[in-house]
Amino acid sequence: MENKVACRKLFDRFGEPGDEFGEEWIEKFDENIIEEGEVVGSHSWESDNPGAGAGMTLIYRFRGLFFTSDDFGINGPYEGFSEAAEAVGLLTVTETTKRIWVDYKVSPDSGTDDDEDDDMQRTLANRSRKLARTIPVYINHQLSLDGRLGLHRETFSG
Repeated sequence: MENKVACRKLFDRFGEPGDEFGEEWIEKFDENIIEEGEVVGSHSWESDNPGAGAGMTLIYRFRGLFFTSDDFGINGPYEGFSEAAEAVGLLTVTETTKRIWVDYKVSPDSGTDDDEDDDMQRTLANRSRKLARTIPVYINHQLSLDGRLGLHRETFSG
């Protein structure tokens, strides 16, 4: 993470007794996000251009907060999923987009997951279906049995 102020706030909130704030603590915290966090959204792309290549942006939920990860590192924290998704353009579809995936059970405005909140799950599922109808035809949404939404680019000929 690049923002020292945000990192210091995270240290004040999550640092253990005896920890010292510094680059080593920040690197360890970033590793913990990746190892212990839950991926709740992803956007993969491929340019089909040898110079630009391909990549993936991830959104993690970790300790009640959201963090983004891309080729430039880990950023955050964000209080809500929507804020993190907007910061990295997670739902922005371009001609290089290969797949967008969102765990529809994650609340868009908080870091909590309440499995008993069926109304919220239905609302998010409806938003996901609406999103799938508003993006170009080469994207197909799939809702799997575990309740996760995946958007996949299809290749058309002719």
